[in-house]
Amino acid sequence: MEEGKLFYNKNDVCEILGVADSKAYKIIKQLNDELASNGYITVRGRVPAEYFEKRLSRKGKLCQKEP
Repeated sequence: MEEGKLFYNKNDVCEILGVADSKAYKIIKQLNDELASNGYITVRGRVPAEYFEKRLSRKGKLCQKEP
């Protein structure tokens, strides 16, 4: 995975979290759905790296949703 990427794809999410392809796609979809519901444009199969890092801790566990 390259440093400074703007978007993460399935392979990046699998590598970071150590999950299977299907789980990585579900996570990407969930995060993109959250962004879309807030009016952001999303790209299927890719999630903004900054948003991914914000929503997930560095240990790979999901963070609590901000109020």
